[in-house]
Amino acid sequence: MGECRAMFTCTIAFATAALLFAVPAPAQTPVGSAHATNAPASAAPASAALNDTVALGSFLDGAFKQYVEVDHVQAAVVAVVKDGRVLYARGYGYADASKKTPVDPATSLFRIGSTSKLFTWTALMQLVQQGKVDLDADVNKYIKQFQIPAAFGQPVTVRSLMTHSSGFEDGAL
Repeated sequence: MGECRAMFTCTIAFATAALLFAVPAPAQTPVGSAHATNAPASAAPASAALNDTVALGSFLDGAFKQYVEVDHVQAAVVAVVKDGRVLYARGYGYADASKKTPVDPATSLFRIGSTSKLFTWTALMQLVQQGKVDLDADVNKYIKQFQIPAAFGQPVTVRSLMTHSSGFEDGAL
């Protein structure tokens, strides 16, 4: 059961990322169709798809209905945020199945576990793109509260932490 929940959590993270970064493909006309023209098809910007909250809600409701009804996932919450504004938030299933307490996106809590690594990694890579973080720099350049000793005679780098090759384990934590 734990594996199923973990897989569901990862699926939700990837689905959310796909929604946030997807750009709708232009409509295509079948080859040889009577309606085919040489004019280029124009694609709607990704933000247009996210701004249609009714369509967004319909899509998410359909996707989550399968998880709850077919895959018997007890509960889930989805929130789509753009430019600091919540476009859509909804709970699916039950926060407490025995009491039939529905999930509330504002108050139901879920442990997301390793899914947070995706968001941390993405944020860190954005800082790399902005030139604010060097993947090969000693992590002590960025840590001010404590210092991490060198491992195997070399400083621990941001890259080595991200690739789990820094030379220490966190299993005891």
